[in-house]
Amino acid sequence: MSDDVPEVLGLGMVVVDHQVVLPSFPSIDTKNQIESDRYQVGGPVPTALAMVCKLGNKAKFIGKWSDDAFGRIITADLQDYGIDFDSAMARSQGRTGFAHVWIDQSTGSRTVAYLRGDAIEVDDVTDIDVDGCKVLHLDGWSGEAAWMLASKAKASGATIVMDAGSPKPWTATLLSLVDVVNCPKSFATEFYGITGEHDAAARLINEGVTMAVFTQGSRGATAYRSDGKFHIPAFPVSAIDTNGAGDVFCGGLIYGLLQSYSPEETVRFASACAALKCQAMGNRESLPSLDAASALMNA
Repeated sequence: MSDDVPEVLGLGMVVVDHQVVLPSFPSIDTKNQIESDRYQVGGPVPTALAMVCKLGNKAKFIGKWSDDAFGRIITADLQDYGIDFDSAMARSQGRTGFAHVWIDQSTGSRTVAYLRGDAIEVDDVTDIDVDGCKVLHLDGWSGEAAWMLASKAKASGATIVMDAGSPKPWTATLLSLVDVVNCPKSFATEFYGITGEHDAAARLINEGVTMAVFTQGSRGATAYRSDGKFHIPAFPVSAIDTNGAGDVFCGGLIYGLLQSYSPEETVRFASACAALKCQAMGNRESLPSLDAASALMNA
């Protein structure tokens, strides 16, 4: 892999998804015929980086996986989509993470059960060069290592983005370094113990976050900043597969930041990327082109 520091670094979990399509979500203690199945690489950060690379930027992934059957799928995927990585990180002695993803064909919704692989340790990131990195993307896992890398990157002038799907042990510590956070509305209740999205956003802004984006699927996304808030409605699409939509949304956010889009343009572009992804199966071949995402954004 190249020694050049790319515009985007991403640190997080990577798994291989076994994606199963069912006519509808099954009831407990029943047997159900599978419509189709497939294997794909998943994880919030690698999928976001795949979107970043599809849009024309350079990215490097920092994660761990083993040299087993699933691990070789991950290595091939990163190479295929032009995502840089350190080959030494791809040879951990543990087990490669994996996930079972059940997709309801009638709605496009998904349910996931996962087993994470080896965590990234502090020693794994000590010597990583961040000079020249413009954006560091995190998923909240590998807490101490993520905090160390984020501290270095922020000191060098990088923007720190986090996909906070759910609270994790180091979430509060990492948020003190984060500039842009994307999270579902449920994050407010789970992390702060409050039901109000507005109150949760105020807490995040007070802690130093520049922009907090709350995504609500088909109900769009609401972004909060110190100078107010704005809402971007979801683009109307017929959803086939929503798995990975939030990850793709983050990839769109990162692209908007790199292009110095306005906050509204950034969230609208991210929403366009996620909407187009939902119209096809998978989280790689469904990634939209820059032309397609830009056209929908400006429609």
